[in-house]
Amino acid sequence: TTLISAISMFEVFSILYATRYLGAVSFTEWGALQALASASLLASIPLSRLAARLRPSRAYPALVASKALAPMLFMGPSPIAMAASLSLLNVAGSLTYSLERALVASTTKPELRGRAEAYMNMSFYVGSALGSLIGGLLYALSPPLTLIASSALLCLGAALSPTIFAHAAQTS
Repeated sequence: TTLISAISMFEVFSILYATRYLGAVSFTEWGALQALASASLLASIPLSRLAARLRPSRAYPALVASKALAPMLFMGPSPIAMAASLSLLNVAGSLTYSLERALVASTTKPELRGRAEAYMNMSFYVGSALGSLIGGLLYALSPPLTLIASSALLCLGAALSPTIFAHAAQTS
């Protein structure tokens, strides 16, 4: 929930930050940045092969830490930095999603996987709601606070994520 809150906070308010707060891009340019960032997902294919060779307990925290860089990179007024930020978030997000699903599949009895996925989905929606709410409050105080909080929560998630894999190793 913490990681989803952080990502939601960033994703929901990044358009306002870029177009209204910084005035760095127009709404049309924002659409182009999003399209470019979406195209970056193609990089997930070869990178997933590399990530598969690494231990998930090491790859996952590194990927979450790289996602923590995205909001900080976004803070500059450069559309190129913004595109790089969104691309980094998309690619690292795609890879972490794969690792999360693999962890559920490898540590959960087949008859309980549906329930585990339901809990993951519930966590996603709760995290999205919390991220939007907290992000909105922070944005009202100071727009950069939203990005700083998003990055800080992702750093916290990166630091705590090895415990998930340690717990999974104990239960499997």
